[in-house]
Amino acid sequence: MSSTNKEIFSVIGEFKQMEEFRRAFVPDSPSYYKDRSNRQPLNKKYTVSFSTKIPTRSQSQLAYHFVLCEYISEHTGFTVSETHELLMREKWGTKLIKIGKYSQSVRESVADIAKFPLPKMVEQITFDLSVCADLEIRVPSKKELGYLDEDEKIEPFNNYPEDIGTPNF
Repeated sequence: MSSTNKEIFSVIGEFKQMEEFRRAFVPDSPSYYKDRSNRQPLNKKYTVSFSTKIPTRSQSQLAYHFVLCEYISEHTGFTVSETHELLMREKWGTKLIKIGKYSQSVRESVADIAKFPLPKMVEQITFDLSVCADLEIRVPSKKELGYLDEDEKIEPFNNYPEDIGTPNF
């Protein structure tokens, strides 16, 4: 009997020493892992594979993030660039780097060259959507915006209702 594997979801993390003789895989985003694993049927066999290849965000995800930035910028009066900068800094924070006599506060980048991880982009978009909800901005669905094919299934992160509500953790 042969079977084919269908990837259900990916989680980025690392192995850490927990106790003297115990190691564990610790996801970078426990909430994403919990959300995705809670969707899987119980009493079913799964295969877990570990790889050093980290999937990166898609062009569609990047475009959707900037659509959300545009909605927020229209609502607040700030530019799309300013809105993007604030959202990225609020979600991921900053760190101070020093090169010679220069020092600057920097943040994560979603540029192609930065290879921003796909699960982190999902978290960023979820954060963007929560900001829209806080500001009472009605965001059309991905399908309404044309980011999904007619037959593609929408699987929101953290069980957001269609009208974007509060996540269920």
